[in-house]
Amino acid sequence: MPRLPHHGVRTPRRLPEGRQAGRTRRSRARRLRVVPRPRRRPREAGRGARGHDRLAHRQVRLLRDPPDLRKLPRSGQRPGLRVRGGEEDRGAEARDEAAGRDAADAGLGRDPERDLGGLAGARLRARRRPGLSVANVRSDDDARGVRTITIDRESRRNALDRATLDELEAALRDAASPGVRVVVLRGAGTQAFSAGADLKELLAHETLDDRRRHFDGVARVIRAMHELPAPVVARVQGFALAGGCGVAVAADFTIAAESAVFGLPEIGIGLLPMVVSAPILRATGSRKVVLDLVLSGRRVGAEEALRLGLASRVVPDARLDAEVDELAGQLASLSPAALRLGKEAIYAMAEMEYGAALRYLREMIVLTATTEDAREGISAFFEKREPRWTGR
Repeated sequence: MPRLPHHGVRTPRRLPEGRQAGRTRRSRARRLRVVPRPRRRPREAGRGARGHDRLAHRQVRLLRDPPDLRKLPRSGQRPGLRVRGGEEDRGAEARDEAAGRDAADAGLGRDPERDLGGLAGARLRARRRPGLSVANVRSDDDARGVRTITIDRESRRNALDRATLDELEAALRDAASPGVRVVVLRGAGTQAFSAGADLKELLAHETLDDRRRHFDGVARVIRAMHELPAPVVARVQGFALAGGCGVAVAADFTIAAESAVFGLPEIGIGLLPMVVSAPILRATGSRKVVLDLVLSGRRVGAEEALRLGLASRVVPDARLDAEVDELAGQLASLSPAALRLGKEAIYAMAEMEYGAALRYLREMIVLTATTEDAREGISAFFEKREPRWTGR
């Protein structure tokens, strides 16, 4: 046995000689003994119950989140789930655009725009200017600068499959041109604005990446509406459910017919409306309202949607087109610069602390006052004439 240091070691007290002679074996057994602690032998990986548990957890983690998808971990993010970062988004877009150019040069298939999917196909389809019309989305312009984008899948209640979402995003991006002052978004027919995701396509997805691309399409459409300089007016008649409800509510103006029905019924089939919960929370401003709609899956009529903040206006069905047309014409007659800066400021302000919002809005009104449209509008007011907007 190795020599031990005296520090911290208890030394047995010495007993008188008489008592030492009478000690028994039992008393000697109770004597304090200090022995060195044996070193713990390293456990071999995978041995024992804990090793098997660790191995099982690792296998589940690899199945749920493969190593090639765990490149950019985010702080505070739930383990096993990863949101694609901005650098990856830009890299994917660049690769898709390059693939689109290569495919177009090679004359892939009879229709290169139909052969390509994802953002590559969307970018290629977006090259069609006013009068854009593809398989599931149709765009039409009028002389006032109002562009009407129609989700044209009436037989499927304008369901949002991946191809439709790609085309819808492309149509919205294409509307970011000086000649477009207002965008009206509607569904074909009178039965539905959009009934949400195409469940047949969703059931056919086999990989995590397929599902990610599917649900990312709704997020890209909502982001495209918010980033569009022109205001977006959603014309809602019939059903606006699930993803269709989120797209309708995310518009800058939501004009609903009295027959319109809003709802998030995904909970009934074991899913959740995660992406569209963000614009609905922003519109209603109430966590209680979002929890009610998401977890109960109930549907609400147009009047209740107006009270909750899901709709801007509710009009009789017979007057829906006239109301949307009047609003679009009114917006088209205003300063494009003021509309653009105002829309940007309101969305940015919603994410700020109150004091920071006041300082930001002060700078935005200073910026607005320096535009050519502001000077033209003030001059036209004093000269009692109609302003001639330039959008600058």
